[in-house]
Amino acid sequence: MVEQQEPTAYVNPYKFNVKELDSETGLYYYGARYYNPKASIWYGVDPLAVYNPVMETQFYGDGEHNRGVFFWGNLNPYIYTYQNPIIYVDPNGKQVKVTDMSYDKLERNYDRYGEGILQREKSLNYLANKNTNTCAIKLSDAANKSGYAIPKSSETPSNVRVQNGKKEDSGNFVLDAASMANYLKSKEKPTETYTIKTNKGVDKMIADIHEKYDDMRGIIIYVADDAKAYGATGHADLIYEDWGWDLSFSSGKDVGPYLKEDVLPKTSIKVYIWVQDYDKKK
Repeated sequence: MVEQQEPTAYVNPYKFNVKELDSETGLYYYGARYYNPKASIWYGVDPLAVYNPVMETQFYGDGEHNRGVFFWGNLNPYIYTYQNPIIYVDPNGKQVKVTDMSYDKLERNYDRYGEGILQREKSLNYLANKNTNTCAIKLSDAANKSGYAIPKSSETPSNVRVQNGKKEDSGNFVLDAASMANYLKSKEKPTETYTIKTNKGVDKMIADIHEKYDDMRGIIIYVADDAKAYGATGHADLIYEDWGWDLSFSSGKDVGPYLKEDVLPKTSIKVYIWVQDYDKKK
């Protein structure tokens, strides 16, 4: 009699996405619902789809739901990552998140000559040669070129001012710093938030960043409490730690002295920082 033996090799049901693969159905189980990787669809409705933008201003599950049912990507609660797994991820079947922006890409595509962008983009020509504050436009331009396209105004929150691009333009553009802060906050919670009213507050912020992050790089936006006195809604920029251990804007100006000398004499500010890269301390 021949004895029949089953293979003894262990087959791990948890695959590259760290979710259990059901061998009988070929579906991944995310706890909230099943996912079909071949068709790139969920086999159940998004459990956060009950969000009602008329009755609620925001919905929090494991994070803010991406702009509610008025956002085009939420119209079908069965599609996986809004059919864009390059830009979006869905770690638990309940909450789509935007993958972190790459500082290297943004820095490489960052055009420090804002007036040139106004003259190049047809939709922005009306702002050229008018001493326009272009900080948010420059960051929008870098995001568009880096694969993090700014959506049209109809697809962004109501507190975000966006200039829709015209034919042959490189994309859409957020128009001011406060709008850029609101836009980025709708995509991803800031890593750090500070309310700055005094020079001592600036020192505390910088010390806190140095304590938590080594060679930090990312996005910084400060929003003026008194936009009229400051002359703008704030400032949006890239931020990095230079060779002298100083936090600097993309222009090379040190953050600390600039805030103390050029900003705080006019207005107190709210600072938002999205840390994109740093050397993790041991």
